Amino acid sequence: MKTTADYIATLSFAYLTTYSLLRGPKWERLQQARKCLLTCAAPDLPALRAYLNRLRSTNDLATSTLMEVPGAYNLTATPIVSLPSSDSRVQALLELLSLPAIKMFDWMCVPVYRDGIVFHSAADEVVGVLNICLGCDTIVTQEGEELTADAATYAGLRHWLTSLGHPIESTMLP
Repeated sequence: MKTTADYIATLSFAYLTTYSLLRGPKWERLQQARKCLLTCAAPDLPALRAYLNRLRSTNDLATSTLMEVPGAYNLTATPIVSLPSSDSRVQALLELLSLPAIKMFDWMCVPVYRDGIVFHSAADEVVGVLNICLGCDTIVTQEGEELTADAATYAGLRHWLTSLGHPIESTMLP
């Protein structure tokens, strides 16, 4: 299996943007719309149900990634920060992703990708995407390829993303 170190070694990019998804105001509005089904007036019910069914048919939001289709961001995605590749914080990320995968956990859960990193060329083209689930310690690329990473990489990613302003929830896992 390919590691994050393998992935990052072949990646050439000018800048990156981090995203938070499936949380925050956009996610909360969708959850409120679901709750509205229970309390809305009868005349409003068909339109609200149709709206939610359209969302569900095009997005399995709970298990979707940052970009299900290239260039089309998850509707709950919020950009947090963009950094040039020369930034010291990007260098710290590259060091984390380059750690050898020695200690790994295989959690028995379905990943929920709440954080993502998009790598861009100088021409603003997307050249790489990492979808990150810090609850399950899982990283997948835009192409759906799972990357192996060390437990220290995930701990470092949690700290790195939080330091950039990602609203990462605490986890009950060790």
